[in-house]
Amino acid sequence: MLSHGILFYTMNGCGFCNKAKKDLDQEIKNGQVLLVDSKHAPEGVRGFPHFISSTGLQHSGYAPKKKLFEALGISDKENDDVRENYENKPTQKNLFSNYKSYPDCW
Repeated sequence: MLSHGILFYTMNGCGFCNKAKKDLDQEIKNGQVLLVDSKHAPEGVRGFPHFISSTGLQHSGYAPKKKLFEALGISDKENDDVRENYENKPTQKNLFSNYKSYPDCW
């Protein structure tokens, strides 16, 4: 179980996006990772997959799950890879609130 949510910007036909989807399958299924079409990515994003965590950190490109979580400052509570205090951080609900209405989210 992740300590925070992740927006995962993905592009059709992107092999690394597909690999990341496979790695994050459980987190996608349980709603901790929200897939968003690449056309909704923030200005300046130049590579996919692109991830933004509710901690405010971003990462572009494929990385194995453990490395991705570390780069995003997110703890995988099952492994407790990152030990930080997350008080007063944005909640997953707040992070995802603007994206739930997109009809073409995966």
